[in-house]
Amino acid sequence: MSFAGRAETTVSAQERDHYAMMARTSELLAKNADWLHSIDAFLVDWRPKA
Repeated sequence: MSFAGRAETTVSAQERDHYAMMARTSELLAKNADWLHSIDAFLVDWRPKA
């Protein structure tokens, strides 16, 4: 189950906040990975050729 799903199903406010924060962190990490991949692909043209 995803963090967002766990946040919706738990009854504890503390756990709900924790899982919501983890879902947001996971989302930001995924976006960061996409951004890094895009930058890496762009920089291929700027790297010295062997």
